[in-house]
Amino acid sequence: MTELVLPDSDEHRRATHLLWCRAGIGTLLLVVAAYFYFQPLASLQRTVMLAVAFAFLLFSFLQWFMLKSSLPLPKQLGFHFLADLMLVSGLVFATGGVESPFGFVYALIIVAAGSQATVLLILATSVAASASYLCAVYLHLWALAKSILPSDTLAILLQVSAFLLVGGIMAAVATRQERLQKDRRRAIRQHANLQELHGKILGTMQEGVLILDHELLIQESNLAARQMLADGSNIQGEALPDLIKVPVRLKRYFEQPRKVSCQCEYHKDVQTCMLSAVQLKRDDDLSVWLLSIVDISELRKLELELAEQDKLAALGRMAAMLAHEIRNPLQTIGQAVELMPKGKKPHEKEVRDIVLEEAGRLDRLLSDILDYTRPLQPNPQDNNMPGLIESAARQVDMDGAHGIRWQCDLPALKLDADHFRLLLDNLLRNAVKASPEPDSITVHLQPAGKQSWRLEVTDSGAGIPDDIQQHLFEPFVASQPGGWGLGLATVWQVCLANDWRIRFDSSAKGTRFTIVGRRARAELASEKPLSTTQAA
Repeated sequence: MTELVLPDSDEHRRATHLLWCRAGIGTLLLVVAAYFYFQPLASLQRTVMLAVAFAFLLFSFLQWFMLKSSLPLPKQLGFHFLADLMLVSGLVFATGGVESPFGFVYALIIVAAGSQATVLLILATSVAASASYLCAVYLHLWALAKSILPSDTLAILLQVSAFLLVGGIMAAVATRQERLQKDRRRAIRQHANLQELHGKILGTMQEGVLILDHELLIQESNLAARQMLADGSNIQGEALPDLIKVPVRLKRYFEQPRKVSCQCEYHKDVQTCMLSAVQLKRDDDLSVWLLSIVDISELRKLELELAEQDKLAALGRMAAMLAHEIRNPLQTIGQAVELMPKGKKPHEKEVRDIVLEEAGRLDRLLSDILDYTRPLQPNPQDNNMPGLIESAARQVDMDGAHGIRWQCDLPALKLDADHFRLLLDNLLRNAVKASPEPDSITVHLQPAGKQSWRLEVTDSGAGIPDDIQQHLFEPFVASQPGGWGLGLATVWQVCLANDWRIRFDSSAKGTRFTIVGRRARAELASEKPLSTTQAA
């Protein structure tokens, strides 16, 4: 493919310099030839010399304009060297043929062609120089009607051989130079590709990378490091201590590195980062540091959550063991109180009722503890949802004093019925405690889009206090008087085990809990909503 010569390219600049050099040398040759040879020359030779001078000026202007054109550079140089050969041939013809002192200029032209590192151009120029020299010599002998002498033949042969030898040497040099240039271009291209790849890798890394000099000035950084340290702004040339408070351990490592690398944590607001420094040696014995920054905030958060879960698991195992051990004597106490003869005195009856009530309360507390500590393994099955909701409402409101209102717009769902009942029972018990007035609690199960269902449990109580809302689903957070704080924690565990989402909205007019879960594909057929049903 032909490469165009750009005005600002290196090849164009070299060709321009070569043109000026050739023009200067050509002008010097014409001045020397005119000074020493113009007067004694014959009329024909004077005419040829004047023509040579005129042609030299004309070709110089043409070469200058050709450099401004879009003609490929090898073709331009071929025209330039051909014009030079014609001019030198005219000088050789006019100044003595074989005896002309300007024969060496052919060799200069071949050397000038060799400076372009184009083998074909060099060989073509050397052959053209030999042919031009032969033409100039023989035309000179013919014009003066001279016969060629054996000494002239030897001189011509030596001259032509010298031209071809110079061309061969320059071609060999050009071949090696061209190979070196190809290797250089390949190395530059590979270096550019590696730099581009290096930039892409640094740009896409989630870990921050900094290159620091011996004074801890930032020489290079990637986007992640700039975002961690300076919100994405340029930090080139900034000192690391001006951006962060360098940990003492890392500062000591910079001052006296005794290990291959150093790692330490760095805390900034709520962010926790791991700093890793590695020393890189240079030829001038000055240290260069590679500092990587990794955001481990999520890791530390997960570690705390795992530790909390381990603590809760141990607490749960202990609570389950105690619950089993306490329930047996508690049931024995309740049965013994039931079998005791009923006293006729009012205080005896009051004491008996208190014992039975507190025993029942402790039994419910133990049941909640066992529910909270029991591992939850969902077992989805097809269920009659109106029946589940109605049974939960009757279980919580056996005497119908609270008048729980419920509505179910989905006849069937595939889910774990025990988990759904556990969730709904706890929400309804909390709602009854918060809003004991009749007809103040509603339950609504309805579709949520095309692939989900939504359960809403609403009461009309005074709302959840602000200081409890952030810890509402934690164990032993009592949101209502008389509660022990395991109901909503159990609800949270049920939602996590079944991949349900839960949220709540609370105000002075009441609280609404919303649970959203995904439906099975087989349930996505069109279904008719059911009518609102009042619990008996």
